[in-house]
Amino acid sequence: MMMQPKYATVNGIKIRYLLEIPEAMKKSQCTEMKESLSSQRVVVLTPGGRAGGIGNCAFSGLRKALLKEGISVLTWDRRNSGESDISFRFQQHGTASRAEQDASDLYELIRSLSLDKVSLAGASAGGRMTLAFVAKYPDLVEQVLLQNLTGGKKAAEKLSKSYFDSVVSIAKEGGMEAVAKLDPYYSKLLSRGLPSLQQRRWTQVVQTSLENEFLPAMKRSREFLWRAIDPVLGFSEKMLSEIANGSISFILVYSRSSCDGMHTRGVMQALSKALGGDIPILDNPKGRIWVPKAVQFFASGSSFAEKKMIANIPKNVEKEKQMNKINVNCTLATVASNFGDFRDETSKTKSKDKLDLRESEKCRAPCCQSTCD
Repeated sequence: MMMQPKYATVNGIKIRYLLEIPEAMKKSQCTEMKESLSSQRVVVLTPGGRAGGIGNCAFSGLRKALLKEGISVLTWDRRNSGESDISFRFQQHGTASRAEQDASDLYELIRSLSLDKVSLAGASAGGRMTLAFVAKYPDLVEQVLLQNLTGGKKAAEKLSKSYFDSVVSIAKEGGMEAVAKLDPYYSKLLSRGLPSLQQRRWTQVVQTSLENEFLPAMKRSREFLWRAIDPVLGFSEKMLSEIANGSISFILVYSRSSCDGMHTRGVMQALSKALGGDIPILDNPKGRIWVPKAVQFFASGSSFAEKKMIANIPKNVEKEKQMNKINVNCTLATVASNFGDFRDETSKTKSKDKLDLRESEKCRAPCCQSTCD
């Protein structure tokens, strides 16, 4: 029987999450499971964009591989995404940006689940949240995987417009009801789930104070992107060097199949340098054969100082797939319309003997319609 998502109340709102336990641990008694879980590795997966995390295609291959390896996985819908509550009442004395508020929500969620420590995997916007979490709660973090982060002026300008400027214009002209009806992202978000969820979240949006909650939250979140644009949005070299705690292991993944000028190999190389200079990068632009190496990273707890252990990704994709029995489901790729996000793409098998990893059909799951930026 598949485990079902649950809700936890954190920072005054309901956050939807799914904590998946490997089969071997499920066989334990309930009391033993809780004790066992606190001592086991748990990896938190946070995709990019404003997409929900539960059922998201972005980390589906990694999620399955981690569970198969005996590592528990926590996926979650950040506030204002997936099927979690919508709230712009950001905590931390009214000074938090969206990334910082998400980090605070995740901290409270981890506490509610009685987890001692976690490892984190974040892509793009989820990577910014991951860095914000590590900066605020380093003692809770064991290992970190960062995938396809954004950096540079072009990224800051595009994301400012798609995430903040456009919806702020709608809100100033027509109020919060206009946001619910006219903004491409929020109108789509409010159509998700059962009617009871739709009604609850509609109420949450239209009852939001424009002047005291929504506009300040948008302003702070925009400023967060611009406080540093290099090496990555929101984090300068100095900030990253302070995050690079010697007790936390990092690994980076660059898996873009095409360059959009925001998620670039150069950004990931600069990030590696800022985090200490010896952070390995799994450079795999045409598929997900980085997944076995990432699982090895999380399973071993190693810092992987010897880059040769992970850097040499075989060119023979079919052989790598057969050796590791990893099902390649999706590849991140195409830019989505309206609000600058990206849709996952699935790969097709062209023949029995050859796996074609060229981008093909877009993943049509609603949760995967905005998974980058």
